[in-house]
Amino acid sequence: MHRLKEIGAWLCRLVLGGLFLFSGVSKAIDPMGTVYKLQDYFLSFGWSWPDFFFHAAAVGLSAFEFLLGGLLLLTIWKRPVLIITSVFLLPMTLFTLYLALYNPVSDCGCFGDAWMLTNWQTFFKNVVACLMLAYLLFGGDTQQRLFGKRTGRWSAYWILLFPMLLSLHAYVRLPMVDFRPYSIGTDLRVQTQLPATALQDSFVYRFIYERNGERREFSPDTMPSSDWIFVDREAVLVRKGDVPEIEGFQLLHADWGDVTQEVLSDTSFVFLLIAPDLLGANRSYMDRIVRSSQYARRMNYPYYLLTMSDPVMVDEFLYEYDVTAQVCSLDERTLKTMIRANPGLMLLKDGVVQKKWASIEVPMFEDNDIPLTDPLDASVESSEKYRVSGLLGLFFSFPLLLLYLMHTGQLIRLKMRYKRIKTTNINH
Repeated sequence: MHRLKEIGAWLCRLVLGGLFLFSGVSKAIDPMGTVYKLQDYFLSFGWSWPDFFFHAAAVGLSAFEFLLGGLLLLTIWKRPVLIITSVFLLPMTLFTLYLALYNPVSDCGCFGDAWMLTNWQTFFKNVVACLMLAYLLFGGDTQQRLFGKRTGRWSAYWILLFPMLLSLHAYVRLPMVDFRPYSIGTDLRVQTQLPATALQDSFVYRFIYERNGERREFSPDTMPSSDWIFVDREAVLVRKGDVPEIEGFQLLHADWGDVTQEVLSDTSFVFLLIAPDLLGANRSYMDRIVRSSQYARRMNYPYYLLTMSDPVMVDEFLYEYDVTAQVCSLDERTLKTMIRANPGLMLLKDGVVQKKWASIEVPMFEDNDIPLTDPLDASVESSEKYRVSGLLGLFFSFPLLLLYLMHTGQLIRLKMRYKRIKTTNINH
């Protein structure tokens, strides 16, 4: 019986800790996505707060969730952490029930873009987490501590610092791992269209007729007699059809109209300068943007500015920095999803995303006429996500392993063994 309780406790800690770690790291990798989600929440409730609050909340929430997950998983400060987790999780469960019932936003954003859940799925996930937490709180937690007082404290410091470093990197550059549908290697032509076998929206029609001041609804199978006068027809959606992975990607040019297909089918390299809001754009590294525009002009590569800014502001921007670009408008949410930078630069070829840069990362294109290289292998870029994720996991785990070895005395034993081997080799 004791063995079963111990296994149950380990499973609960593993699941709870893993959920909080994954939730925290997915937000830390893409803090701007969390900012946009928080803004959606506040907008749905009619609240208005300064941008600084959302940025601080995004970093703080990711670090706090990651810290809870790490402490739960490593059994550091066992009882206090369980109580703090309960205080955090119970109100969140009630809040997700409200989201599921009234649906003010379609996705809670618990795991960023890494794992999209419906509001009902999020609620049931939280209910299961609460049950596991209750098991640990009321007699099920029999696990031994993995760290001592000092090593546990230093482990907690590192667990808290790690997601903050990820968020800082994402703010300065771009997210290390891109879970959005505009990641490098994505074929936008495929992602913006549905296959021929896709399900279409299904509707039923209601016909409204009137007679002697009385109005009634009729179905196509029960049409009224000729003395009824037709008033209106309503289409009622009964089954939602399939939707493409990417919706709302429509490039509208002031003179040419919709140029989406022209851009995606271009066999040359196409530069997309993405700036959702030119007024708030980071202009510290505009020299890199300018040189990319000059390079594209010399090489006859199409260069587009995608923005929702006012036309007057757009003209001033192009004139001030002498950027030659065709200007297209695009939905602001789509622009923010394409790249987490303002401004950012995206490179396309045959509709496939080749590269993405924040302004600080844009290459300093030389004043020569060397053309860009062949398009990348999308499969290689796809595997890059797993490589980066693995390296981040190793980077996070290594200090914790050292602290654990220090706590158990293994580090001293290894050090003494190394000295003995070194001394033996010298004597020989």
